[in-house]
Amino acid sequence: MILTSAVAIKKIKDDGRYTVSGCKGLQLRVVKGIKKYFLRYSVNGQRKTISLGSADSLSLADARSLANDLLKKVALGEDPAEEKRLARKKAAEEKKRKQLTFSDAATQWVAERKAGNYWRYNPKGESNTLSRLYNHVLPHIGEMKIDGIEPEDIKNMLLPIWNRSPSTSSKVLADVRAIFRWSIALRLRQNRENPAEWNGALGVLMEPYEKTRKVEENFSGLDFHEIPKFVQEISALHSRSSEMLLLSIFLAARSKAIRNAKWADFDLEKRIWNIPLEDDKAKDLNRERTIYLNSAAV
Repeated sequence: MILTSAVAIKKIKDDGRYTVSGCKGLQLRVVKGIKKYFLRYSVNGQRKTISLGSADSLSLADARSLANDLLKKVALGEDPAEEKRLARKKAAEEKKRKQLTFSDAATQWVAERKAGNYWRYNPKGESNTLSRLYNHVLPHIGEMKIDGIEPEDIKNMLLPIWNRSPSTSSKVLADVRAIFRWSIALRLRQNRENPAEWNGALGVLMEPYEKTRKVEENFSGLDFHEIPKFVQEISALHSRSSEMLLLSIFLAARSKAIRNAKWADFDLEKRIWNIPLEDDKAKDLNRERTIYLNSAAV
């Protein structure tokens, strides 16, 4: 059945598909009394269908005009249905992006690093990072939209730990900066400014607090003349901790390597100690990690 007028379309009551005159491929579909216009066409040998709209809001003349405009695009090799699908996808992604919170972005960032074995040689890397985020970051900016966070928000997040724990605040800032860089790279944050970059607005805002920041310093070194007496005093303690400290002194080794040392890492006959990559602070794969044991260490 071919429908040739608006009156004929109005009279149709039965469900089904009907051909509409005035444009090749134009159809009217009726489902449970709801009438919609569709256009059928072929592109690259493939049959496609695209919805034009409801017959209640779109007149027959407008439906024909819209269908003819789309057919002109098809003649130029374009695919209106694919364009519509991509437009819907883009709109959905844009809506999702606008709703993305910093907590969402941080969760995805951590998951991607975990999947990529970023913390392969740092067993506590993931847990330490999550701890910093949950304790010092998410309570302040976690529920804020990733696109709406400004340098002022980062400043307010840092101030509670800025003087209380300078080393923690530096690590927190590095985490947050990395999350924003990642979000900007993936265009999850359309605002191209990283609010956690120190050489930007954040550095200006933190300038008054930077000058009064407590500087964490290491304990002063022991005069080398006092080392023999110190070693003698430590040796007299006869504890696991004192022995570990002595081994660290004898080999000038880092505490982490000493604490994580296993018997399998040592060859006492050859007097060598092979430190595993994961127990070394430096993660350079080409770094030499064979330590030669002196008599005191053995």
